[in-house]
Amino acid sequence: MKLGITWVPDDLGNYADLVARTEAAGLDRIGVPDTQAAQYRECYVTLTHLFGHTSRVEAGPVVSNPLTRHPAVSAAAIASADELSGGRAFICLATGDTGVFNLGLRPAKLAQLEEYVLVLRDLFESGRARYQGDDVRLKWVERPVPIYLAADGPRALRLAGKVADGVVVGLGFLPETVPLVQQYLREGAEQAGRSVEEVDVWYMARAAVADRREDALRLVAPSLAAASAHAFRISLDGKAVPAEFTEPIRELERRYDLTVHNEPGRDNPNGRLVEELGLTDYLAERMAVVGTEADCVAKLRQLQGLGVGNVIMRPQVVDRYGFLDSWERVAEAARQR
Repeated sequence: MKLGITWVPDDLGNYADLVARTEAAGLDRIGVPDTQAAQYRECYVTLTHLFGHTSRVEAGPVVSNPLTRHPAVSAAAIASADELSGGRAFICLATGDTGVFNLGLRPAKLAQLEEYVLVLRDLFESGRARYQGDDVRLKWVERPVPIYLAADGPRALRLAGKVADGVVVGLGFLPETVPLVQQYLREGAEQAGRSVEEVDVWYMARAAVADRREDALRLVAPSLAAASAHAFRISLDGKAVPAEFTEPIRELERRYDLTVHNEPGRDNPNGRLVEELGLTDYLAERMAVVGTEADCVAKLRQLQGLGVGNVIMRPQVVDRYGFLDSWERVAEAARQR
């Protein structure tokens, strides 16, 4: 099992130490969120800093979007990071969440996302592409940078199976959702005449570790709200949501506060909303690796048994170094299965 992590870059002064410690803890991949008008620092500045202080981990935007940057700008940025890192970069895209909402925009259509991916691939592979009727060029790229899609629903997962090198799955990892994910990816791959085995599959997990499970759940609650708000925003169709949770999830969508998206702490109203609506246990089981160290080891082993090979975490913690100390032990134990 490969394991990754996505740190919110909210303090570049300490970021070098954080990513170096993350690499030392045995993590395979680090994601850098790409969102504006929030507490996050600029994605590609952060990514450059990351590659300057690591030697092994892969890293890239998790997640960027097709609206805030021209594809040639994104291609040049990620290809530059790839060159700097010696081939350790990737790019992960979706239709847009806080990175577009916080600028007063609406998410892209899937057709726009598909066009963007194809333009990136043409630029990486041939140095030339057509975008919205115009010629664009990028002549110096040394290798095709892997392109991932972050996908939650059936249509997005099919698109990932059709055009992407990999996918970051936000639909959760219950026994009933993992086969659905594989089905949707396979349908997309077959549409493109390729095998689903060509798609590198990662699952996004919200994460927190504490001495007591209830304390970890309190830490992770705002992140569970963010995961639900993103995964179920457009529709619940094809997402295997039990009937008893349909209305609470819709209520969470209506009341979710984007201005405190993923901010840790008990004062985050989104975390309190998850608890108020009775969604904590359900969302934690579906979308999180959370609890004591033993709980987290058990959950990772359960996911391996479901066929989940790769997990990238979004920790919801105040003490990041304490989390890494715990997670290093968790990862070692889970991999010794």
